[in-house]
Amino acid sequence: MGSVVQTYIFLVATVVSALAQPDTQPAQGDPLMKTGSRPYVSYDFTIQIRARAEECFHQYTSVGSIINVEYEVLSASSRGRSYDIDFILRGPTGQMMKRISGEEDGSYKVTITREGVYTMCFDNGASKFTAKNVYIEITIIQRGEWRKYIEMQRGEVEAEEDAEEEVETALDTVADSMVDKIETIADLIDDMIFKQVSTRRIAIKDWYLVIQNNSYVQQWSIIQCIVIVAASVFQTFFVRRLFNIKTVTPTQKPRA
Repeated sequence: MGSVVQTYIFLVATVVSALAQPDTQPAQGDPLMKTGSRPYVSYDFTIQIRARAEECFHQYTSVGSIINVEYEVLSASSRGRSYDIDFILRGPTGQMMKRISGEEDGSYKVTITREGVYTMCFDNGASKFTAKNVYIEITIIQRGEWRKYIEMQRGEVEAEEDAEEEVETALDTVADSMVDKIETIADLIDDMIFKQVSTRRIAIKDWYLVIQNNSYVQQWSIIQCIVIVAASVFQTFFVRRLFNIKTVTPTQKPRA
């Protein structure tokens, strides 16, 4: 019974460590990493998309996986310009699965029915002169990998220990029950993660807006101070000239 409890604790720790592993930020324009046997991965990063350019990211996913994409345009190189950008999702054969046009932020969630490499593109072709900074978060959840992941870890445990037949039976029962519970919990966690992503995206957008407004107010304040000082100097000089009366005539005689 003690071995079963220890094994149960080990499996719980294994799943927690799978979720806690850090993700690597992909380089701009490079393929994202393979998820491998990890049941959950997430990437969040900010890229600059030049005017009339398109940036694409490629992700290999298996059948039953869930891809969730959240994005938002944080800033543009020209103030007052449109923040709109196009999002395109293409399947393994290059077919277009989804297109969101002319939006400054958006999200899309899809369950994969065909294994392969999926391409996520952000198109700034509508802007001829304006580059844009875009915050992107891509989450991949592989439902089938939960059971594979635990089976792999259980195989490592069995390789290290000579468990008796009844312990193996108990382990199988505990593992199966645990997987069912994990899948239920994972659904709830997914919803929570997606809501957190949306909230974080809004917070980042607000932060960029505050910085831009601060810079805008500072520049206009400096300009207004210069205008006030210049107007004061001009007004003083003009008023003094009004009271500048000569006391002699052009012939140098005293003025009456």
